[in-house]
Amino acid sequence: RSNTQLSQELLPSTDSSLHLNANARANVNATVYQVTSLNENAAKKLTKRHPLKCVSYTRDHLMRTYPSAKHYDSSNFNPINCWAHGMQMVALNFQTPDVMMAVNQAMFEQSGNCGYQLKPRCMWDDTHPLFHKFNPNSKDVAGHSALLVHLTVISGQHVYPTVHGSSFNQTANNASLYVEVEIFGIQHDIFKDKTKPIRNGVNPIWNQPFSLRIACVDLAFLRFAVCDSSRNGAVVSHRIVPLRCLRPGYRHLPLRTHTNQPIDNAMLFIRTRFEQEEQIYLDDSDSSVYCNLDHQLAYKTELV
Repeated sequence: RSNTQLSQELLPSTDSSLHLNANARANVNATVYQVTSLNENAAKKLTKRHPLKCVSYTRDHLMRTYPSAKHYDSSNFNPINCWAHGMQMVALNFQTPDVMMAVNQAMFEQSGNCGYQLKPRCMWDDTHPLFHKFNPNSKDVAGHSALLVHLTVISGQHVYPTVHGSSFNQTANNASLYVEVEIFGIQHDIFKDKTKPIRNGVNPIWNQPFSLRIACVDLAFLRFAVCDSSRNGAVVSHRIVPLRCLRPGYRHLPLRTHTNQPIDNAMLFIRTRFEQEEQIYLDDSDSSVYCNLDHQLAYKTELV
């Protein structure tokens, strides 16, 4: 079915999603075992036009999306936008171990690769301050209190894996390595920066700090990519982790290859500090629009 049909049948109101009645129920006659299946282009249009209605509909109905025909090379699209709108099944090309597949793997590693991961509370818990208000596409998300992340990339150990057909020592000694720090998440949380390059392929020391402001912690994924500037920025190792699963303090983070396979003894030494942002409202009307949120991190819960 076309995007227009889905908009009329699943999400019957054609009004702007920003004016959606919080108590409205989309397609109340649908059964819970019916699955709506969309390609990524239709899903993208639907989430752009009706973000709140998508979140409302997927609260108790299943929705699936899959790569469009433009991915003839078996590449993958970013699944986070679909997750942010409540879609339960986001199909990817598993034969291609690219960055987006690593994001998908990081999502389900949180629950021990059991195949299920609970949605963010704001999508299903009617006691949450953002219930029926969470719009991943809206700039208003930035107005709520966020999680402040102070991250320092200190050093690396054996970050350059053995390259087939060449001497490891020669390759590592000629390497000029830097670390790209990137956040995949909702649009407000997207971030990308990098350290200065260091000419050391075995145990480089960067000691560079970064400051991040994250509005939706449950859908934020942190990527460290060790790149070689002498090879036009080629990624030699990387790691993607859910931000909520990071522990504070000094930690060694195991690295993986660009195909997301473990590398023996390859580590990044990092320091992380979390701070809950708190906003003070001078006008009572502001407190009804924006709110202070308690961002739950895994180390503070039973799901460590």
